[in-house]
Amino acid sequence: MLLNPELVKEYAAHGLTVTALTEGSPWFNHRGTMVVAEHDGVQYVMDCHGDLRNVEENVIHRKLIIERHHTIVKQMYEFCTSLNVGGIWVLCGGGTQLQAFFGNDTGYLGVLYLSMVTTQPRRGRFTFNVNFSKNDQYFDGKPNLPGIRIVLHRDTED
Repeated sequence: MLLNPELVKEYAAHGLTVTALTEGSPWFNHRGTMVVAEHDGVQYVMDCHGDLRNVEENVIHRKLIIERHHTIVKQMYEFCTSLNVGGIWVLCGGGTQLQAFFGNDTGYLGVLYLSMVTTQPRRGRFTFNVNFSKNDQYFDGKPNLPGIRIVLHRDTED
């Protein structure tokens, strides 16, 4: 999918060169508003949802995730890549809390909850919640990922 030139220009104004997803294109990118700004081998993805006013917040979330949590995000990214479930991407998200949504061409695999946007990151473990019961199979047996606590989808169901 070709990127909207205005979208590319807006990200460039914030210092980022962005490209379209080439593999692992999410099923929900029908608007063509998801972009990749790769860092150290990780496909960091942002989505302004068609509103260019969201670009600045996306850039800030990506920057904070990389500055504070890139090592742990990359560890989870490499694990997800090793599952051989297609191209993996990491959607930078947040509001008051930074979040890294891991997915592939079938949707979300799970979300890694990180630090609060306005506070310094804490030491300790971060939680990765598996999305959808179909993905439990990839994380069952609790892979040993230092600093990450994995919660299977079935463990969150009532």
